[in-house]
Amino acid sequence: MQIEKRIHKCSHLTPVENEIAYYILSHKDEVINYSIQELSEQIHVSKSAIHRFCKKIDFKGFNELKIQLTNDISADIYKEHDIDINYPFTLQDNPIEIATKLLELYEKTIQDTLSCLDK
Repeated sequence: MQIEKRIHKCSHLTPVENEIAYYILSHKDEVINYSIQELSEQIHVSKSAIHRFCKKIDFKGFNELKIQLTNDISADIYKEHDIDINYPFTLQDNPIEIATKLLELYEKTIQDTLSCLDK
């Protein structure tokens, strides 16, 4: 489950935990490179508060949260470039958008085909 969903599912966060959640969601790319000490210094909370926050949203610890955060970022990047093969464009798309989406679709098709070939 994505971190954002876990946070919204947990309705009994303290103000400090809400601050931790807001910072993590707002600075995903930086947080994946922080240690728990660096995060605690960045948002001026204790390491134990961060650890309690991780436990409250069902992670074993900060490292597990960082792994899920990395997966969330990867999924977001993939979704940005994912084109529906059956309906690659809509009636509202202009000719440039249609051409761009077709280009991405063809590139993805060629990459997928290349990855299936026995070298």
